[in-house]
Amino acid sequence: MLNFINTALAAKKVELLRAISPANHVQAKEEWLKEAEKGRFTNPVFTYTVDEGESLKSLESWNHLCDRWRDISPKNNAEELLYDLANDYIERQRLIRTIVADIPTGDDVSINETMSKYYGKTDSKLVDLAYELAGGKAIKFDFLDSLPQKLSDETVKECTSRIYNAEDLKRMFEAVLEDYKLQNTWKVIIDDEHSAIAVSTLTNEGDSRIFIPRTREVSEIKAIQLAGHEIECHVRHNENCVRLLTENFNIPRDIAAKLVSDRDGTITEGFAKISDAIIGKKCTGKPDGAPAPWYIIAADLASKGESFAKITERLHTEYGVALNSCFTYTIRVFRGCHDTSNLHRFSRQADRTYLEGYVEAIALREQGSLLSDFAKFDQATMDRIGSLIGEPVTYLPHLRIAEGIINGL
Repeated sequence: MLNFINTALAAKKVELLRAISPANHVQAKEEWLKEAEKGRFTNPVFTYTVDEGESLKSLESWNHLCDRWRDISPKNNAEELLYDLANDYIERQRLIRTIVADIPTGDDVSINETMSKYYGKTDSKLVDLAYELAGGKAIKFDFLDSLPQKLSDETVKECTSRIYNAEDLKRMFEAVLEDYKLQNTWKVIIDDEHSAIAVSTLTNEGDSRIFIPRTREVSEIKAIQLAGHEIECHVRHNENCVRLLTENFNIPRDIAAKLVSDRDGTITEGFAKISDAIIGKKCTGKPDGAPAPWYIIAADLASKGESFAKITERLHTEYGVALNSCFTYTIRVFRGCHDTSNLHRFSRQADRTYLEGYVEAIALREQGSLLSDFAKFDQATMDRIGSLIGEPVTYLPHLRIAEGIINGL
């Protein structure tokens, strides 16, 4: 079975986020903002660069692999664990390939249906919580409330006005990676294809990368938060889970990375948002960085058929969200969509993970759960791994470098 896993997962990985991010997102945003600043909210037209023939070929070959996969039978508990991890990866890749094959057709109905299978749908209680937060409710987190402000108001003002561009972020990220001794296994790349910072444990080039959009500019405080969010949480969590598999189950790194990278990211996003909130609280005295409810509200409105224009207008006029942020929240809901007038009730609900994961991660943190270091795995998977290994697992500890940077400001 292990040979088949190695063979099956050696196939080229399809990265969904890259495929469903509009190729013209920068231009579309500039045009949208120009009109929105005049009080005119419009529906942007998105274009995508996916090779239809190649994507269909990829889907066909993957469906053939899935047929062969069903004939595999694990022989022991260790093989059952790896089989389940591989099965999860294979099924998620099948859904990804289906979405990518549909992108060139413009079939928003089919794309939306498959995305709902891949990402799931937002629980109604979480939607209710989002609207409550928009109305002023706060999430109770005693640990966060007790943290003191480290920076003076004057320093906060200076750090807020100091801007980091993509090159500055790259240098900061590389320094933090070096502190974690990950500079040889992770690269920081500035590119034009990503509309947001993205972490990929295994790229098609065979290495692990953090992608930074070329146009990204943030304040110094936000830069510190990003270092904690992307590296001390996402990179470290992914790396810990990869090492858990390579060191204990003799799985090659590239295969282990695939088994880890496409897993549900809800809990790891939750811990990443806790990191944001801690840094924000230590800098400004406020939990800046705790998840905003706007993704979920935008996705809820989209699921009811509201257009891109209407959603952004409501976020801005009803809730006071800045125009730039209105576009960012809403485009994430409409990734992969062609008709942003939304006649077909398109609603990508992936970004509920920030708020959903935050609530779950708070509870796990208060319990002292090991998932704070292995958040790419769920508790059941960690329990299975622990029973098979029979000894404490080793991992990269949280060095809190981002928080240390604050102390030096």
